[in-house]
Amino acid sequence: MPAAKPPEFRRRAVDLVRSGQQPVARIASDLGISESCLRRWMAQDDVDAGRREGISTDERRELVELRRRMSGQPGQAPKRADYRRWERSAAMDLWQMDVVGGVRLVDGTQGQDRLGHR
Repeated sequence: MPAAKPPEFRRRAVDLVRSGQQPVARIASDLGISESCLRRWMAQDDVDAGRREGISTDERRELVELRRRMSGQPGQAPKRADYRRWERSAAMDLWQMDVVGGVRLVDGTQGQDRLGHR
């Protein structure tokens, strides 16, 4: 994936297209980006300016920040390995109930499965 272009570069590219002096394909080629990339920037500019429905750049940034905060790991999304670890422990608990014949609960009582086995 190519490196992200700075906001000022995007702004100038969109302004060039909006001036209507050259076709989008030509401007994109001159700037070294794909035509579809430039069209996405134009669509996002329409959303940011209120000319089109969608999530603005500021709203998207806020959503990303909220997701990071909710994950409990600042600056980082939850890792796939965290989910796998949970799945393995749940399977281990089921195996323990089957082999050992039950599970001792935190309050000291003996847990049993739905069939009534201890």
